[in-house]
Amino acid sequence: MYCNVSQSGTTIIIMDNKFDMIFSTCEEYSFIWPSYFQLLKKYWPEFDAKIISTGKNTRSELFEIASITRRERASFSTRLLEALKMCNKDIVLFTLDDFFLWHRVSNDYFEHALSIMQNNADIKCINLFDNQPESYYSNGDFDEFFCYKKQADHVITTQLSLWRKDYLVRMLRKGESAWDFEYYSTARQAHYQGILLYPKDGSRDFFSYPRAGVMSKGAVNTSEEVKDFLKREGISLASPSKKTRRHPYILVWFINSLSRLYDVFYRKYNWKYRIPFMPRMKYIKNTRN
Repeated sequence: MYCNVSQSGTTIIIMDNKFDMIFSTCEEYSFIWPSYFQLLKKYWPEFDAKIISTGKNTRSELFEIASITRRERASFSTRLLEALKMCNKDIVLFTLDDFFLWHRVSNDYFEHALSIMQNNADIKCINLFDNQPESYYSNGDFDEFFCYKKQADHVITTQLSLWRKDYLVRMLRKGESAWDFEYYSTARQAHYQGILLYPKDGSRDFFSYPRAGVMSKGAVNTSEEVKDFLKREGISLASPSKKTRRHPYILVWFINSLSRLYDVFYRKYNWKYRIPFMPRMKYIKNTRN
């Protein structure tokens, strides 16, 4: 990193470009992009990394952003794989588009986490948000982090995290939603070497934002916590109108029955025997955005 003195005389620590940032989004959420980048600039002024968006034509007056060129209806994982091809760094910072920062980012803590990953090639992911109980602890101790047990639930999440690019690519399969990615990649990671780190329970958050994001099921989150936060920041978000597509009832019943049966067998067997390349079964609904 290096120092830059502003006109007011304040010294600001600027990061070297040691990582790229993946901004996971889609065109339907373009109305929240300006607010996201506004808060990123406000609460993390030291940020100076390349931003790669999984949404087409993502624009911001505050940052230069590279966007993928995939078709609009591509899945979460397909978009993410396309964006990772555009990354020039071995380490990427992953975030969802509705993780609006609401407190100042501790850049010293972030640099500390980044240095841990840079100095240990076995570390494949560092979660920078979730504090986990010690029951998930495994061997190894990295300051404010601990190693996650490979057989624990929800080892892989879409919370804001540092990833090794090549490892994240191994965890992804085309056609998966964000939920699919968390669910199936938790099983996949057991078949690969690598250390996954999480903040210890009770340690301070590296990044602070609404845990479930400011969007929920395609609409603006209506929790009091989020409403108070948006009001405090002077942000007004209007949920987009939904498009409805009807599926024949018998098709919905048949596909969802197969999916449930698949999940029962998938979860029945010990995590060691789960096949890392198992195909995805997807539930469908009669209402789709």
